Amino acid sequence: MRLGIITKFIIKSIVEKKLRTFLIVLSIVLSSGVFFASVAISGSLEEMIIKGIQDSLGNADITIMATEKSPSSSFYPDKAKSYQDRTEYIIGELKGSAVYKPGWNQEVSVSLTGAALEDVQKMTPFTIPEQSNLYPFEGRKIVISKTTADKYDLKVGDSLELKFGQDEEISRQKFKICGIASPTGFFKGSSKDISAIVPRDLLSNLKDARGKVEIVYIKLLKAEDKAELIGLLAKDYKNYDVRELFPYEEIKQETSVISAIFLMLSSIVFFMSIFIIYSSFKVAK
Repeated sequence: MRLGIITKFIIKSIVEKKLRTFLIVLSIVLSSGVFFASVAISGSLEEMIIKGIQDSLGNADITIMATEKSPSSSFYPDKAKSYQDRTEYIIGELKGSAVYKPGWNQEVSVSLTGAALEDVQKMTPFTIPEQSNLYPFEGRKIVISKTTADKYDLKVGDSLELKFGQDEEISRQKFKICGIASPTGFFKGSSKDISAIVPRDLLSNLKDARGKVEIVYIKLLKAEDKAELIGLLAKDYKNYDVRELFPYEEIKQETSVISAIFLMLSSIVFFMSIFIIYSSFKVAK
């Protein structure tokens, strides 16, 4: 009997005081929405950051590279290849920099990666819809992105002159554009610099680093082998940096600050909702 009276009173109150009812419902919806969003934001943020890293760096598990304490910026990848039976791939790359002059008194930095095209595509997939005499990928061939080609009015078959170092005569090298790649994977992004791929042998000759690499990317067959392989490789390359490509703990620490802000905001909205509901019922008395 009492339950029926209470139900009638609530229905009558809802019908008569529509604005108060709207405020109560709105406050509940907002507080619930912010609460669930703040709970989910941490995981979503981690996934977004990891995807961004994978798009730019690739899907490898372990990297090996030189540090300031290393005896040389380049090294032989032979020791890493001794674990080939436990890996999906082991890719060695060289890095280089040059300058491109698209016009009078203009200079653009060029970031060069010396590697086999199929290796780069394994790590950071992209397509090459425009190509000519691309394979075998050797000699003075270069692949640039569609974004770069459109920006500087470059086409497949064009000659691209790059400057290495300061000596005007010796440092100038001409490359033939044999491929224009889609702006995805390795070529994703809108950097002011130009990113390009050249044959590793060519870059190793220019840098006098024949047979050597400056960075090794390793993709494991089993993710659970990661810690063990990092330990073994760290012993093989004592003077070099061997690390996990995606340090999940560091990513969690970075995202925890933003997650904490969302949780704080949800708490503020929650207490505001309680105040609105309390004030509404207080006025109704």
